[in-house]
Order: sequence, then C-alpha cells, then structure tokens
Amino acid sequence: MHRKVRDPEERCHPNPRKRRFSEPPITLAGLSEQCANGTEKDLADYYAISGQRVPVRPDFDGFLSGEDIYQIMMGARKEEYGRILAGTEHAEITAWWPRAVDIIPKGSGKGQGVGAILRHFGLSRDEAIAFGDGRNDIPMFRAVGTGVAMGNTKQDVKDQASDLCPPAAEDGIWQYLTARHYI
Repeated sequence: MHRKVRDPEERCHPNPRKRRFSEPPITLAGLSEQCANGTEKDLADYYAISGQRVPVRPDFDGFLSGEDIYQIMMGARKEEYGRILAGTEHAEITAWWPRAVDIIPKGSGKGQGVGAILRHFGLSRDEAIAFGDGRNDIPMFRAVGTGVAMGNTKQDVKDQASDLCPPAAEDGIWQYLTARHYI
C-alpha cells in the first residue's frame, strides 16, 4: 500500500488537487494516534461523520516507523476491494460506509474481538448482546447470542441481526435495554 515518494511534502499536502502522485490518501491508525498522508473527499467525509478532520501529518514516514499499525483507512468503493487487497495475504476489508474502507489484519474484526472478551470473562455467546448499525458489525452479531441492528441501518444489516431497536438518534440502545429490564 505504501511506497516512497521523493518529496514527502507532496504526499502530505492537504489539498488533493495539488498532489502530483497516484497513490490514494490513507490514514494509518496506531494504538494511540492516527496519521494520514493526504486527504480527498471520501476520506474527509468519512472523518466528518464523527466530527473529525483527517489527521494529515508531514511526518507520515516517521509515524510508520515509530508505531505498530492496526488499521488503514481510505476512501474506496466495493468494486475496488479486490484491487486494494491484491498481493496481500494477511489483510481484509471491513466497511460500515459505502465510500470508505477499514483495512485490518485478517481475523481481527469485531467478531473476533467480542469472542476474545467473552472468553476472557468466561461468558458464553448466549450471555452477550451486540448493537450495530453497519456492515462491519455483522461478524459481531454472529459472535453473540443476540445481535441487535439499530433502526437507522441498511436492510442488509437488519437481515443479519436477531433483533432490532430504534435508531441511535432516538437512544435506541437505551430503549432496547430498558424495555427488556436489563437496566
């Protein structure tokens, strides 16, 4: 995914129209921080959903060498997934939004994370509930006894859930848990 560019300032330019190279802007996520080599509309919109800005940094190469990378984020569409992963063996794409992807180590998604937590605490999958509103939540639904799709999600995600709750904007998780006397 990452290749050297002679002028590192080129790579980190926040204005995608002024970039002179063909590699797409990406964000690398380490344990405690993120660093991007540039930005473009899809990546900027992806961050804007959570009220953030793309963390473009001129020390992108230094970030690469100083921290373990756990996730790569970039703007992409489903038809590009094969090309993005071409030549990789230990990566997979997960996406909760149709214009961006999260590239993660193979076998390290939300389902595996939930499974590890359940094992750590000695809980069965039937003792767990997971809430989600994106396609990247489907593996998590499969790891628990009750997978609950938020009312604001797409139908394909709802189809994979065992139950539904109101949208996140209507405090759907709280409504679901109080209606069942869990809280």
